[in-house]
Amino acid sequence: MRKLQENLAKYGSLFLVLFNGALLICNPLPFCIACEPQPEPGRFDYLVWASLLFSPFLAGCSKFSGRSAVPIAVVFVLAMSQPIGGVTLTDLVHNEGPFILFAGSIVSGSLYWLGKLSRYSYSASLALLLDRPLNQTMPKS
Repeated sequence: MRKLQENLAKYGSLFLVLFNGALLICNPLPFCIACEPQPEPGRFDYLVWASLLFSPFLAGCSKFSGRSAVPIAVVFVLAMSQPIGGVTLTDLVHNEGPFILFAGSIVSGSLYWLGKLSRYSYSASLALLLDRPLNQTMPKS
């Protein structure tokens, strides 16, 4: 069990990124603003969206090494999976790519910091409940 915790702390961020990459390869989410015809939506779009939004939040809450790279990597994987979903490279470079990078960075970064804030607020409330100094209950980064 101890070895599993060590491996999760060491490779958890990589797992989150690879998991999202595998989901996006199996079920790409095409962002196509001016495409004709529009790409068909996949069967598991909600699962992929939930994973894309939950991964940065989970990285913020966790003690994974390299956790701050997860929001950036998730947005990059989403942008790189667009041609699989039917978006042409010219549309990706000129239309969808900048939008995905800009909006995705804001949303993903906000979720990461929300996760980080929830981790620290949990520690602070635990310190109040246990009547201990905050530095004894703060998570070690």
